[in-house]
Amino acid sequence: MPVIEQLPELGVLLWVDGGRLRYRGSAGALHDDLRMSVTRQREYLVALLVRVSQPMDRECWTDGLRESFEERAGVIEFDGGLERVEAELRAEACVRRGGLLALVPPG
Repeated sequence: MPVIEQLPELGVLLWVDGGRLRYRGSAGALHDDLRMSVTRQREYLVALLVRVSQPMDRECWTDGLRESFEERAGVIEFDGGLERVEAELRAEACVRRGGLLALVPPG
């Protein structure tokens, strides 16, 4: 599985800030092997993220992205039985992953 698909599955969010690749996730989510994969693919990931990045501040998202995010967070929270903070983190990963996977060639 490509690293760009593994990260959201683990709840790790990537973004570019001032040309630097940044991440956010739970402690230990980005284990050593995965960190090495990200490092090896850094240039590709930065280029990909710059092309499809949404602002980190959800208030700057389009109405469609916010609606998708809210719907996903609600389902995850209520159907999944998770706390709202964790539900929002997972929903954000899903929304961002959808934008990224649209650019990843199949196979």
